Amino acid sequence: MRSRRPIARGPHLGTILLGIVLLFGGLAALADQLLGTTLDWQRLAPYAVLGTGALLALAGLGAAVARRRRDAGQVS
Repeated sequence: MRSRRPIARGPHLGTILLGIVLLFGGLAALADQLLGTTLDWQRLAPYAVLGTGALLALAGLGAAVARRRRDAGQVS
């Protein structure tokens, strides 16, 4: 008989990371408008994409390690 995995509860990690990225983008745009500073969006955008990719890669690695530890601790 197959063991059942517990139902995942809480928000999805990808949703949280997307929200953080959009929050930082919104804060940067707000600072640009309110402070009168000029952000070079053509330079900023590639770094934002690289940072997002790095966050997603680290989150995926962390999830894989956590799942492996959790599965290793279960005895069927």
